Amino acid sequence: MTAIAHWKAEIRSILTELNAVFEQRFCYPPGDNMVSDSDLGEQGLTGDLALPSVLVEFYAEVGELSMSDVHFGYFIHPLDTVTSPISGHPTRIEIEIDGHTLNDDVVNLRFRRWWRLFLR
Repeated sequence: MTAIAHWKAEIRSILTELNAVFEQRFCYPPGDNMVSDSDLGEQGLTGDLALPSVLVEFYAEVGELSMSDVHFGYFIHPLDTVTSPISGHPTRIEIEIDGHTLNDDVVNLRFRRWWRLFLR
């Protein structure tokens, strides 16, 4: 199992727990809290992509992520939205940063901390 597949399984498990208690705790039904499997074949995007290799690896395993009820909401758009110039989303950002823009360890750690506080 790849690290991304492990992350996806862990997020799914946590979201299953969240969805099970959400309505009882907050008195309204949960939103779409899910992480989907990759659908690169369905999107016809299995060829060469002009994306960093880490994103190609990520999207080979994950289709999209929606955690609308977690903190302020966390979302990862499907690859066809990310790569489409007509989607209204930026397709390229050119800045110099020190670090990674997609660091599953940091997001996962923050989400775990929030989840532990949520359950108390």
